[in-house]
Amino acid sequence: NSSVSGSFAFSQWAGGAMQGDSAYSQLTGQLDNTRYYQFTVSPLLGIGMDLTGLNFSVDRSSTGPRTFAVRSSNDNYATNLAANVIPTNAALNVQSSNVLYFTRDTTGAVNGATFTYNFPDLTGPVTFRIYAWNSEDPAGYFAVDSVVVKGLFGVIENTQNYMEYSYCTHMFTDGQA
Repeated sequence: NSSVSGSFAFSQWAGGAMQGDSAYSQLTGQLDNTRYYQFTVSPLLGIGMDLTGLNFSVDRSSTGPRTFAVRSSNDNYATNLAANVIPTNAALNVQSSNVLYFTRDTTGAVNGATFTYNFPDLTGPVTFRIYAWNSEDPAGYFAVDSVVVKGLFGVIENTQNYMEYSYCTHMFTDGQA
């Protein structure tokens, strides 16, 4: 039951902003640990992965949340991940190095929400939560789209090479004939 047809956009986020607030110092809300978007990244076939960041585009209605952050299961959702805006976008700004906020009453997709971290040698899944708060009105929505997870993921090499080459002439490794 998305607030916007064809989009991942929901309302009922925590309040704390007045209509048109554009300075972070005017926002009085708190992150609500019970309201978030969540997704899990799992390694394939038991092959490890090194995760280093994620980015996505965001959207809000004119009365939707003005701030958002990302946390992970890596520390049981205790701290926000480091935030950046890449590429630079005047509609988003970083506060306290780990919270992004909308500097304008912007509506429409805004690119550049980037969160960085270093999760090396993961052999099990990691879950990310995107929290939003400082909504101007409970009916205001916050949307997330085009999520990209960055890092090195296990490579499955030579899938055809299982020591039976009668049908396959192109999967030999150096020294094999």
